[in-house]
Amino acid sequence: QQAALPRKWVRWADAAGDMEQSSAILWTELKPEERAVEKVLQRYQGNVSKLLDVCRETIVLDNLNDVTLCLHALADDPKVEIERVKNTLDDKLSSDSSAGFRAVVVNFRVVTAETKKWACDGHICELLLLLKSFGNTLSEEGHEKYLNFRRQDDSKEFLKNLWSWWRGSWSCLQRHRHHQHQDGSHSHWDGTVRRGSDVTRESGASRRGSVISD
Repeated sequence: QQAALPRKWVRWADAAGDMEQSSAILWTELKPEERAVEKVLQRYQGNVSKLLDVCRETIVLDNLNDVTLCLHALADDPKVEIERVKNTLDDKLSSDSSAGFRAVVVNFRVVTAETKKWACDGHICELLLLLKSFGNTLSEEGHEKYLNFRRQDDSKEFLKNLWSWWRGSWSCLQRHRHHQHQDGSHSHWDGTVRRGSDVTRESGASRRGSVISD
């Protein structure tokens, strides 16, 4: 089996002024539509506003001190509004909850005159702060395993939400039946039309008025 080629990292300060190096940088693409829909339906119950990583990027840093400096730079930037920081580098965090993936995840908004003009200042982006020692271990195979782990996790979340919805619906149905039992009403319409406190029965050929169902 052929060994994986070592990753080549470049400092942005060096690459920014070098056309050859900057053109070779692998920028993160937008989240694939299929995965975005899958995540929204399974994990967020169709609530698109909870999807925070459509626009995402990764910065690879040498050590924890650099991670801290990067966080301070983001916090001090007047154009950046940080919404959430999630630290999976914490050694108290079990790898079972992240499939072993370790990073600092920053969700933020870019608020400038330009983003306000285009009404995208409310869009939340995601930035991964990754240690180079961890980045060197990443591979396509490992990424696919991580995606499978997240899909399974999303499926569990979907089933949990489905169970919660079913229990809520069942409780509502039970209360509805209890209410019907108390007032002697039935779940089907038998031709009785209710108007305030008056109850009249009409023939099927001449049903008028509004029917109020419990």
